[in-house]
Amino acid sequence: MRILKVSIAAVFLVTVMLAVSSYAADTKIGVFDFQKIMKDSKMGKSAQSKLDKKGKALKAVIERKKTELEKMSAKLEKDRMVMGKEKYVAKRSEIQKKAIDFQELDRKSTGEIRQLQQKLIAEINKEVVEILGKIGKKENYTIIFEKNMSGAMYFNKKIDITSRVVKALNSK
Repeated sequence: MRILKVSIAAVFLVTVMLAVSSYAADTKIGVFDFQKIMKDSKMGKSAQSKLDKKGKALKAVIERKKTELEKMSAKLEKDRMVMGKEKYVAKRSEIQKKAIDFQELDRKSTGEIRQLQQKLIAEINKEVVEILGKIGKKENYTIIFEKNMSGAMYFNKKIDITSRVVKALNSK
């Protein structure tokens, strides 16, 4: 009885291995690196430039507001002894409101940058998906994985098509 079970399992295993190997012969797999595309392509560089420009502009506004707030606080502390209590409390309240406005501005600026980044990445991703679709159909790929999202610990560099995607993206 035991020999029969082992024999059936062996036949099943050999059948599965033959089926998988015959199917694998027709399988063509590709891999690409979206981060490298962002770094190396014209679109990616342009997106980074736009983000940097917007970030610098917002940072300048934030720094100016921060400096203004610090000067107001320093002046209030310096003049504290010569102004009346009511005037001091009113001025301190004004500074606290400006501090809250400053924090809101900082939060909004961070949100603006994040939103712009997502928009730019989505535009590039749309183009990359289109290019990958063309490459996949033209060259009969079974599947194309994104390197960092696939969870692959290893892949042969021969199946990496990132440079071809960058080249196609740059030619648009």
